[in-house]
Amino acid sequence: MPPEFHKLDKRILSAMLDLYAISKERRVTVAKIAEHVVHAKGATQPYVERMPELRRRGLTDSKRGKTGGHWLTTEGLRVAELLKSQDST
Repeated sequence: MPPEFHKLDKRILSAMLDLYAISKERRVTVAKIAEHVVHAKGATQPYVERMPELRRRGLTDSKRGKTGGHWLTTEGLRVAELLKSQDST
């Protein structure tokens, strides 16, 4: 796992794991991810800006449109679980 994870990337991956966004059928919106992280509505722009990088790394995938959202890939799920286990130790 690359050590150069942006602090917000770790929070996003953890939130996606908590929200069980692990497949196309379980996708969640960026707004839902942001709300889960900061426990407030709004302020989605920083999250929107980080999502393409997570997708480029193969950690997330997404679907556009009204019913769109983001989910963890198999590799993203593995990394999110690893990051979460490191945080709990």
